Amino acid sequence: MDAKGTDALAQQLSEIYHPLEMKSFQMLLGLQHRIFEPQLAYYSGHHRKSADGVHRIDYFPLPVITIDGFCDVVIDLDCVVVNSKLRRETASVR
Repeated sequence: MDAKGTDALAQQLSEIYHPLEMKSFQMLLGLQHRIFEPQLAYYSGHHRKSADGVHRIDYFPLPVITIDGFCDVVIDLDCVVVNSKLRRETASVR
């Protein structure tokens, strides 16, 4: 890839990632004003169900806010996903 191609690709990535980063910072600031101590990191390897119904792995990183012991908040391209965490010893069977 030449320098022009690299510049164009970097511009595309910036256009995709800027809204994700802005949303993650907004959520991070909101959570920091509570009793939580959230951590922001980027992770790849997320699973997604495509429009044709096939599950695929995304190899690009997404921002994830971790609230230790409670949940992970994944800021995806088109939505926000909350993955809750419940330790086995605190779970009760009803």
